[in-house]
Amino acid sequence: MARNRLRAEDYNLSAQAPYYYQHVINRPLSMEDHEHDFFEIYVIIKGTVKQVVGGEVYLQGPGDLVLILPEEQHNILQWSDEFELICLSVFTPELNQFLEIYGLKEWIEGASRRQITLDSRQIHELCMLFRRILVMAHTRIVDCGRIMVGIMMHEFIKSMFSNTDEWMTQILEQMSKEENLVDGVPALLRLSHFSHAQLCRVIKQQLNMTPQQYVISLRMNYAYDMIQGTDVDIQDIAMRVGYSSFSHFSVTFKEKFGISPAQLRRNSRILHM
Repeated sequence: MARNRLRAEDYNLSAQAPYYYQHVINRPLSMEDHEHDFFEIYVIIKGTVKQVVGGEVYLQGPGDLVLILPEEQHNILQWSDEFELICLSVFTPELNQFLEIYGLKEWIEGASRRQITLDSRQIHELCMLFRRILVMAHTRIVDCGRIMVGIMMHEFIKSMFSNTDEWMTQILEQMSKEENLVDGVPALLRLSHFSHAQLCRVIKQQLNMTPQQYVISLRMNYAYDMIQGTDVDIQDIAMRVGYSSFSHFSVTFKEKFGISPAQLRRNSRILHM
């Protein structure tokens, strides 16, 4: 079978427009073996598809969220008559920032299966968000793309954490409480009853990051959800997640998500109008 090479420029992907959206409904899919130099994330809304990714055959159905890496060969073998998917192509440097910030880069590259399944509620919320994004993507494509990638990466993070030991899962659940978010690493030490050296070793083994990286990620994710989903003052949110310096919080937030807290609040209000 012929091998097709797709490049970012073919999809008009660049640092200025690093996202490309597709909504596929009941139309033929390409059965040609191909690869590309950008990331591809898609979620199947309806129907089934059989696909070869990296030499392995996968049957994918409703709710399956799939990440295809750059340079990874894949092709469709067959699909059902009733079929729908949402696909987001992402410029490689853009998504690499997300993977590094979330501590997912090594896990994603080393995973033998980059496919998780969303429930019906998650699928519905993703579809609603996608429809809103399509309305405004021509003017705010970068902001909208980052919001959508953030949501999708959040699902991969939850999947990664679900593979941790049960006792660690309980500790991580406790860390989601605001009083523990404020304390940060000392709260992890208190809950785990580990020395600092032991904690570093276990967190590295379980989550592939340092305790401080985990705390920062948890704080930022918690703040992201509050900024996007509530009307709580952003400075109050910064205090709730352990930042006495609002400027430090804002810089860390923008480094993680590529968008400032104030920009996210404005975008969220537009999305929920």
